Amino acid sequence: RGGNDLKVFYLTDETGLLLRVHRDEDSSESDMSQTESSSSRKNIESISTIAFKDLRVMPFDPVENCAVAVFSQTSSVALKSASRRKQELQKWATSISGKAILVRIAACFDAAIPMLEHRHMKIRVAVGYIVGFTVSTTNASAVTGDGSYAQLQVMVDSGGEALGVWDFPLFLLDEALRLCSSNSGSGEGAAASLEEERIHLSLKHLGRLFRGSGTLLHFVLQQREKGPQSLYEVRQLKVADPLALSQAYASAHALEKTYKP
Repeated sequence: RGGNDLKVFYLTDETGLLLRVHRDEDSSESDMSQTESSSSRKNIESISTIAFKDLRVMPFDPVENCAVAVFSQTSSVALKSASRRKQELQKWATSISGKAILVRIAACFDAAIPMLEHRHMKIRVAVGYIVGFTVSTTNASAVTGDGSYAQLQVMVDSGGEALGVWDFPLFLLDEALRLCSSNSGSGEGAAASLEEERIHLSLKHLGRLFRGSGTLLHFVLQQREKGPQSLYEVRQLKVADPLALSQAYASAHALEKTYKP
């Protein structure tokens, strides 16, 4: 990522765990540029292994579910390294099973869904359609007229047996309306009319707007520190990529066939 100047890139190995590496602004661009021609997730056939030295380890990213490191001034790339570990990794990457796993990793990356179970169980990723909204009085968010507390919740159809019901911060409502209105091709005028309806209509009508848009959304959820263990709050959302999701689904089946005797 980052255009011609490679600023962020992702690595993996047999475990399927992703490592996101950032280039420090003070690091040598020539060292990092060597990685651009040596590997590409778009061309699995020509992928090669890379050895790094002295990467600075950063905290784990629970949203992308990946390890993080920084390529700093003291870091370097050893493309000509002939260590046993590099040879093992190269052999795996060019094997039938290795290529299938790499395709699966790339497909999950494009779809923004984790290939591996989240190491931070307080963070979840979900994909689905908003079908409505409700108000819960179990968690404090806004004081109602009778002195009780109310929390806006979103109901999402994510393909399971039951709807997902998650706390929905009010500051995300405008963003959700914008995403759904732009995805439906209605343009800025429709977005303005949606804003007016958001103010004047009930939650029932608001849910009808989202159902009518038919927009598939990608949600990042965070488990609330207080309340039931199953209760999550929406922290981020964006329009999901149906093509990337279908490729991720297809890659899972291809990987399963690879390991069948």
